Amino acid sequence: MLNNIFKNRLILTQKYRRIFLYDYDLSITIGVFDYEQSAPQPVIINIEIFVPLSASSSSRDNIEDVLDYNIIIQTIEMHVKQNYQLQETLCDKILDSLISHKEIHACGIAMYKSQAYPNAKGVGIERFKCIDDFAQYL
Repeated sequence: MLNNIFKNRLILTQKYRRIFLYDYDLSITIGVFDYEQSAPQPVIINIEIFVPLSASSSSRDNIEDVLDYNIIIQTIEMHVKQNYQLQETLCDKILDSLISHKEIHACGIAMYKSQAYPNAKGVGIERFKCIDDFAQYL
């Protein structure tokens, strides 16, 4: 998803760990048209987060030392319970919630409706957000 936007990937990977969730398949009510609001439709969500190695390593092999991946799923599930018209709004809500965690220094999200158009795999959006010290790697 975000593979080509980093100018210094080697330094980035020495300081950060990339955690990802790919192809999270949901059935949600989203859209501006009446037919979209009348029945759930499939939406696919992909998320990448970047956390400092210090917040994603454990010499004890213990979940308490790292960011729990479940925070990604919990954040998505919290927001998809609400009824949004726009993918942009849902995307922004999920992104803002994830980036608010102190361990997460950058987050990318891509989502698409997989059955919106018969001749397309999907239609959707992508967004990226980072805290200031992470921006030097872009």
